Formats: sequence, structure tokens, C-alpha cells
Amino acid sequence: MTRKRIAVFGSLAAAPILAGIILTALRVGSGGIPVMTVRSTPFTVKVNADGILKAVTATPITTPVQVRSRMTIGWIVADGTPVKKGDDVVRFDPSDFKRQLEDGKADFDQALEEIRKTKAQGEAATRGFDLDAELARGRMAQAETFQNLDGTIFSKFEIIESAIDTDLARAQLDHAGTVKKIQDDLAKIQVELHAIDAKKAQITVDNASEALGAMDVKAPHEGIVVLERNWDGQLPRVGESVW
Repeated sequence: MTRKRIAVFGSLAAAPILAGIILTALRVGSGGIPVMTVRSTPFTVKVNADGILKAVTATPITTPVQVRSRMTIGWIVADGTPVKKGDDVVRFDPSDFKRQLEDGKADFDQALEEIRKTKAQGEAATRGFDLDAELARGRMAQAETFQNLDGTIFSKFEIIESAIDTDLARAQLDHAGTVKKIQDDLAKIQVELHAIDAKKAQITVDNASEALGAMDVKAPHEGIVVLERNWDGQLPRVGESVW
């Protein structure tokens, strides 16, 4: 649906047409001969005509440019109504924008809560991985200290088992460090995604607030309101959606 336009025109007036006419009077003269007396006198001709007057100057009024979504007409001045500067011409229904404002605020609060929760979970996970790394580091140190390497004292099986214990402790330490890094990176990405959601919600709040401040369209100067008809000759009406 195209953007509706309303024009505020200056005052217009039509004057009657004055002209001259010849009036006649008919009477019977002597001898029964009709005699006509002719004289000139002023007269007024009134002509009825249908059409649209075009003002010398007109100011188009459209939907608010700062609103980038559909708007619904809640009230509109009658076609041909004289207005003064600052008089309301159109009032739009604010219901949709109020709902968008509340939804945007709720989404924004939810995004902030998700950020807080993700950070808290990440910090808890980091402490757990730090503890695992500390335990693995202790086991590796113990395994290296008491590693059975002397073949004259320990059997081949005991030496192999001791080496396996040492490698396992070292692998556990490496694993704890790797998992911690992965968890930290994942938490960072999740926080960034929630931050994007918060920005989107804030944009919704800002747009709705701006739209709610533009619900009333006022006459820019004194004149007569002329509503523009659409393609099938209909005037803008209450409940109609416009862009």
C-alpha cells in the first residue's frame, strides 16, 4: 500500500458570473398587432459544476518519515475541514508500537540475563578445569618422582607400568588445559551472540519509542485539508494501514 498523502490548501472562493441580458415584454398594440418592447438589464447566471479545485499552494502531508513500518489510522480529519497551524490532521493507532516497545524491553532484559548466566557458568567451569589441571599436575609430578626406571630393582612390567602412569598424568594435564581453552572460547562466543541479541532488542526499543513520538500528524499551517483518493477513488479511513 502506498504512502497516503493529504494536502492542506489555502482558502478558495467562487464568484457568480455577472452578464447582461435583453429582457422582452410582449403586448398587443393598436390594430391587434403584437408589439415587443426590448430593453437591457443585468442578470446573474449560476452554474453548478463538479470537480476538484487545485490550490495555488499546497503542502503535502505524509506518514512520519522516521517510522519505517506499517501504521494504522486511528483518527483522521474530515475531507475539506479548515485547520489552523498545529491542529491534528491524523492520529495513528499506537497499539502495535506499544507492544513492540514492551517486547523489545523484555528481549533486552533476557539477553542481559543470558550474558550474566553465561559468564557465571564459564567462570565456574574455569575453576573446575583449573582444579583438574592442578590434580593432573600433582599426579604427573608424583609419577615422575617415583618412576620405576632401575632395571636391576624393578621388573620390566613395573618399569613399563610406571612409564604409562607418567604419560597418563602428562596427558591429563594437557587435556585439562585444552578443555579449559575450548570452554573459554565457547563462553566468549555465547556472550557475543547474546550481546548481538541485546543490540537487536535495543534497536526495536528505539524504533518503537521514536514511532510513539510521531503518532500525531499536525497541520503545518492554516488552510483546508484535502484528502488524496487512492486508485479506486476511496479516501483514507480509520483502520486503514498505510506506509
